[in-house]
Amino acid sequence: MTPAAKLYNWNVVTKALDIYGVKLEDDVKSLIIAGDLQMIVDTLQRIHEVELDMISRSEAARLSAEAQNRARASLQHQPTGARGKAKANDKRTCGGFITE
Repeated sequence: MTPAAKLYNWNVVTKALDIYGVKLEDDVKSLIIAGDLQMIVDTLQRIHEVELDMISRSEAARLSAEAQNRARASLQHQPTGARGKAKANDKRTCGGFITE
């Protein structure tokens, strides 16, 4: 593969990585094209870290949505009188005292 083809390919890859927040400076890209293994490893590690962060945020959002759905479902399954209205004979504690 010619250096020009490598540069073209890395320009395409760089645009895709920019979308995910991985910025490749021109000097880093040049070192990668030249075959600098340490720069390649560093770049792959950065990509991996961004991916893990995206997975963590996605998982947190999924768990939050599941918790909200469970809360809604539990409210829908409660008897009508149990939602926010106390029955006349309910006893409650208030400051250690039982109130009616």
